[in-house]
Amino acid sequence: MFPRIIRSQDGARTVSTINHQPMKFKNPFTPKLPHHISPIDIKGGKLTFGQRIELGKLYQSQQSEIEKFEQTFQILHGFTPKPRHYKSLIAYFNQIIEGITHWIKQETTLLNYQPSAEEKQAGITDFTAKVGEFTTIKALAKTYGKDPDEILEWEYGKVFGILYTDLEEYKFNQRYNKIIQSKYKT
Repeated sequence: MFPRIIRSQDGARTVSTINHQPMKFKNPFTPKLPHHISPIDIKGGKLTFGQRIELGKLYQSQQSEIEKFEQTFQILHGFTPKPRHYKSLIAYFNQIIEGITHWIKQETTLLNYQPSAEEKQAGITDFTAKVGEFTTIKALAKTYGKDPDEILEWEYGKVFGILYTDLEEYKFNQRYNKIIQSKYKT
């Protein structure tokens, strides 16, 4: 007697043998992800500050698109997808790109700051190039009494809100100080 192939409701095939011992094997054409993925609401700011920094560096790099695709999942979910998983991840990847694009627009618009002539003369451009985002991490850690590594685990939406508030407060104080100085000069 030959083995019979019986299909179960989940699509797996069961082979019934002569001694009636069923054997199950998975359909090789059904993509299964190596890890359970819970999508992160990037646009909602639910990625960590550290992830935002790493994704920013990744997307500005000269790596191939496929390397960027794979490393995005490594950064956000701790795994590198296999080529057989790409198709099932494309829609989520597009949401990630849409979310990052949203934050880039917000940063460009709301966190835009033009250094003063004095700051430029003092070398703000060189300073920023040397220390990058660590200035922000250090300032937040100092302000909130946290280890810098903890700041990297904060949700980016929270960090962005703090940075926006701090910048607007700084701009206000600059305007206020100029008004007060001009008032007492006359």
